[in-house]
Amino acid sequence: MNINLEKVDKITLSKYEEFKNQVKECLSRYEKTDKEKIDLVKEKLKRPEIDWDASLNLQAKDTEEKVDVSVLLAYEYCKASERITKGKVKFEDMLDKLFEGVTKFKIGNPKPGIDDECIYGKSVDDETAMPITSKKYRLLAKDAGAQHLTYVREGKLKGAIFLYPEEVRDDLIKDSNGNPMQVKTNGINFYDLREGQSLLTNLRQTAFHEWNHNAEKEKLENSEETIPYEYQSEDGKVYRNYQKINEYVEYDTSKAMQEPDYICETFKTIDGERREYYFENQEGQRWYLNASNFGLEKSRLDSELYVSIGLTTTELLPNGKTAIHNQVTEGFVEKTARAMVKAIDPDVKDIDEGKYADHVAVADTIINSRDKTLEEGQTFADFLMHSTQLKKDLETRVVTLGNGQRTDGLHYISDFINASRSGNTRKAHFFKRMNKVAQELGLTEEQIVTIQQSDLWHKKELTEDEQESLRDSLIAGNDNNKDLAEGAVSEFVDILQQEKEFYEGIPDKLGYDQREDSKTTTQLYQEILKEMKDVKLLDKLQGLETPSKEKTEKIAPTNPQNGEDR
Repeated sequence: MNINLEKVDKITLSKYEEFKNQVKECLSRYEKTDKEKIDLVKEKLKRPEIDWDASLNLQAKDTEEKVDVSVLLAYEYCKASERITKGKVKFEDMLDKLFEGVTKFKIGNPKPGIDDECIYGKSVDDETAMPITSKKYRLLAKDAGAQHLTYVREGKLKGAIFLYPEEVRDDLIKDSNGNPMQVKTNGINFYDLREGQSLLTNLRQTAFHEWNHNAEKEKLENSEETIPYEYQSEDGKVYRNYQKINEYVEYDTSKAMQEPDYICETFKTIDGERREYYFENQEGQRWYLNASNFGLEKSRLDSELYVSIGLTTTELLPNGKTAIHNQVTEGFVEKTARAMVKAIDPDVKDIDEGKYADHVAVADTIINSRDKTLEEGQTFADFLMHSTQLKKDLETRVVTLGNGQRTDGLHYISDFINASRSGNTRKAHFFKRMNKVAQELGLTEEQIVTIQQSDLWHKKELTEDEQESLRDSLIAGNDNNKDLAEGAVSEFVDILQQEKEFYEGIPDKLGYDQREDSKTTTQLYQEILKEMKDVKLLDKLQGLETPSKEKTEKIAPTNPQNGEDR
């Protein structure tokens, strides 16, 4: 991706200088301390089937400087895998899995004519899928800051990962009068680095997250020996553990892509504004955006493929149709990515912890307690290299609910995550009611914004002082608000306590040993820090200067910069 430094402010320019120096200093250190493995990464990147962006290109006037982020990130990812698994996953094994699964890695928007082969859909044989170079894809996925894609091209299963830029586009859709509309797309704001994460931390966390989606994917032989294709859970439902792929769709990349104009109409309703997206066919008839298609070609594979995607299962419904049952896998993907970032830089201060909060809390509890039952680093290793083992373990755990009904361990935790994602938890309903409470309290718009932006709402537990602070902000100097404010705070504290009991009860429900204040994780980072200090000492002995504290100091995160998939 090319960055025109003439279009950025002075602070962002200085951040790019810092970023460039960080990457160079890290690579120099790795070249001296682990040259053999750095060379392995470089060899992978040279393979003809690999289509990776090698660098971020910083341009100014007549100069261009390449920052070799792909070598750095791929090396650190594999090194971190070794560290968080306590050596159970070898550097070389993770390197092979990374480049076998991710044949395309791009920083920036997909390029028409080059990336049309990458298809986004419910499955590789989904005839309603779309090329990610299409306007339709970006309209439907405007909140995705990064994307992991699995598709088939000419009979071969491939993987692609894109890290998108945040930008405002006016080429995607028009209003009902035919005028271009501005659409903000999510991603990394490469032209404004003044706030949020440092660029290096952002790239590490985002790339590691997406690469973990590749790692959790497991190609299986005729796999009933590994994990059953279908099983009936204790809750009486039937679930499928992996996909059987016989057919696939692909876009004919030899044809120039032609799309209709997409139109946005806004309607006034009792609840406010509602937007509808349409397109017009050649006869002037309007259809919903989802009805547009790209004439994908359907082909059969020479032999059936079996692929398990992390901890996600498909529920087989009584009518014969299927539905994705859970997304608990996102918590493990994100928790593992954060652990990897800390494994590379234990002093990091700007990891984005705003995404997938409930997912990560569940994953964190299981990883720590399961490791205590088995062995340190085992759960990370299982998830990264053979996720079906972790899935099978969770599925065979029998959980008895409070009403006496039974389910399996995987769907015990995923039912909670499903409720969280769909806004059906007690906390979600509480937040929905708070708008009405704010009106009853007579709060001004400014006071509401201040309260909404308070980090107290994101905590897992509130101290007495924090409860008092939240109570005062709701009272807002009006003694008539005391009872209502007290009630809201008390309810919120009770909700947090209920959530805490759920998280703390997971190990017992699943039959794992209780963790002891995350000592395992703390000890791991202490060991990594010691290893890093040993490396820095070696650097000094070899005459290599390491970055100063001032150079590597991070900015605390504000709002998450990356959308779903991350």
